[in-house]
Amino acid sequence: MDFIEEVKPRGECEFVQDFAFRFPLTIFLQMMGLPLEDRMYLRKLVEQQSDSPDPEVKGAAHVELQAYIDRWIERRIAEPADDAVTMITRSTFRERPYTREEMRSTILLLLHAGLDTVAGMLGFITRHLASNPDQADLIRASL
Repeated sequence: MDFIEEVKPRGECEFVQDFAFRFPLTIFLQMMGLPLEDRMYLRKLVEQQSDSPDPEVKGAAHVELQAYIDRWIERRIAEPADDAVTMITRSTFRERPYTREEMRSTILLLLHAGLDTVAGMLGFITRHLASNPDQADLIRASL
């Protein structure tokens, strides 16, 4: 998980690809209790569902994500762990347990946030700070 050590010998990096997509995805998947080796597979599906102009690609990615999530819901119901998926399977709404659809929808929303939105936001923040060094200096000074 030491992304900086991996790019250090190159003396440069492409921030979004080398860091912004990798670091938050790794942390997110650990919190969710999902395998790190699924990172790029899930990232691709989320990207297809969010960004593809082709409705068939979007639909296929959505179906595949739902099937993936459903497998993890079943697994965590049978084998609870200390992770967010287990917590979601035990959640309630107005004193009743979540339905499978509510579990799936919650996890799907979190997948989109954790695998796409956070990485994109890191890229925008970094670009802004690189373009506004005075603001980067203010942040450094407050640490």
